[in-house]
Amino acid sequence: MLHDLERAEAAWGICAAKVDAIVDCQEDAERVQAKKP
Repeated sequence: MLHDLERAEAAWGICAAKVDAIVDCQEDAERVQAKKP
C-alpha cells in the first residue's frame, strides 16, 4: 500500500509540473498579446 501512495504522489507531482508549465505558457502568451498595438 505504501508503494501505491508513493506512485500516486509521484504522479501528482508530475501533473502539477505540467499544470505549472501550461500556466506559464498562457501567461507568456498574454504578455505578448498585451504588448501588441
